[in-house]
Amino acid sequence: MSNPNVLQVLVANGAILHTLLNASGTWQGFFGNVNGVNGNSDLQFSQVGGTGVGGTLHVCGVASDGGLYHTYRSANGGWQGFLGDVNSENTGASVPAFTDVGCAGVQSNGLVHVCAVGTDGILYHTYRNADGSWQG
Repeated sequence: MSNPNVLQVLVANGAILHTLLNASGTWQGFFGNVNGVNGNSDLQFSQVGGTGVGGTLHVCGVASDGGLYHTYRSANGGWQGFLGDVNSENTGASVPAFTDVGCAGVQSNGLVHVCAVGTDGILYHTYRNADGSWQG
């Protein structure tokens, strides 16, 4: 499978699912459960956003508790192994629960920008550096 494009969707039961569109234009044929390949699979999600950077798919989701979580799928097909709590990585900021999320990647420097709308109506921003560290 060379250079697949990844499409992720959110289903009604709160699980983040993904599937692959191969370079040949054929679909993988099934949706994989992102929650199931990560250690904290009991999380339920209401919103999801994703972006690709350097062959890696980054996925951010707003959980039912309003928390913001992140994981990634490497170019070799392996997942990070857990959904990390983005709020805990940004220790300098007091943040509310979130209602929506979007992600954008910058190919030239490997940054993953994450914007999320808080329950207070404010748009919050953070980013993940290419080395895996977070702003903050």
